[in-house]
Amino acid sequence: MIKVFLDLQPTFRFLKKLQARLKNQSILMDEIGDYWEGRVLEGFRKETDPYGKKWKPLSPATIAAKERKNYPRNILVASGNMKRKLKITVKRKSVRIQIGFPSRFHQRGTPRIPQRKIIPENQIPKRDLRNIQDIIIDYLDIK
Repeated sequence: MIKVFLDLQPTFRFLKKLQARLKNQSILMDEIGDYWEGRVLEGFRKETDPYGKKWKPLSPATIAAKERKNYPRNILVASGNMKRKLKITVKRKSVRIQIGFPSRFHQRGTPRIPQRKIIPENQIPKRDLRNIQDIIIDYLDIK
């Protein structure tokens, strides 16, 4: 006869630790909110959409108008109003990204304004899903 004794106490201690971490998710959600804020600002800096696609370049007329007004030549940056109005709202189980006027025209495009996505729509990019999973793993300390 073979007898095996399994000491499951370390497993139960680990589960208890996870349970305690999951009771207060506000720190985790704040970290995810910070991550998204950084990603949106990175898009402005790199002039790319959340999926890594470069924004369409400025038209010659837009460049001329920016020069007359002494605005920077960066895409989607004139007065800096949109970036200043970036607001990340963290709730218990969600993160809301809001960007001020006129972001919706750039996000979707119009007959006169080419589409330059600022935030993801419909599907979160795989890179972001992996990074958020890493944030969660770090938070839960389950490596």
